[in-house]
Amino acid sequence: KVLYLLNQGIKANEILVISFTNASVKNFIDKIKKYTTNIDVFTFHKLSLNIIKNKGIKVRILKDNLLDIIMCKYNINSQNKKVIESFIHLFKSKNLPFSMFDLYLNQTSKNKEKNQFIKIIKKIYFEYNDFLVKKQLIDFDDMINLAYELVDNNTFVSKYKYILVDEYQDTSLIKFKLLKKILDISDSKLIVVGDDRQS
Repeated sequence: KVLYLLNQGIKANEILVISFTNASVKNFIDKIKKYTTNIDVFTFHKLSLNIIKNKGIKVRILKDNLLDIIMCKYNINSQNKKVIESFIHLFKSKNLPFSMFDLYLNQTSKNKEKNQFIKIIKKIYFEYNDFLVKKQLIDFDDMINLAYELVDNNTFVSKYKYILVDEYQDTSLIKFKLLKKILDISDSKLIVVGDDRQS
């Protein structure tokens, strides 16, 4: 599709390709480099970081596995670690307020085991997020949320006429909203490739 666009006279720097992993980005760049090196090929996180940096905002990205360190303090077993990591990732990627935990606690009030588990997650989440705020750090979910806020405030100018997204079935809600906002502001055309059997 990229080659088709180039052959139709679309400039390489007017095309944005988004993939989901650094490996898939590298693979695409290797395939296309004999035709052009001017196409932006990013993960959603790299795109978000570019949006943030282009607005002159300096951020420090969390590099340590802080969440795992905190869970060890609570003696969380490996199976529950995965559940908690997924919960917190989804919680943050949906940009939910901390007060939602009170709703979850209320909803599970008649189930002692689930209610206790939510209480533990709440403590871990608070400790994790509090550390990020105090140390002025962001994680990968924060990165996309911040980029969305910047685009949502109409502070983003897009040069892209075409945006191509690979593995579209893996797009989360906040990534979809970020993408939609860019499309609304830039009037770019969207091309996606996905597998609904994996959605």
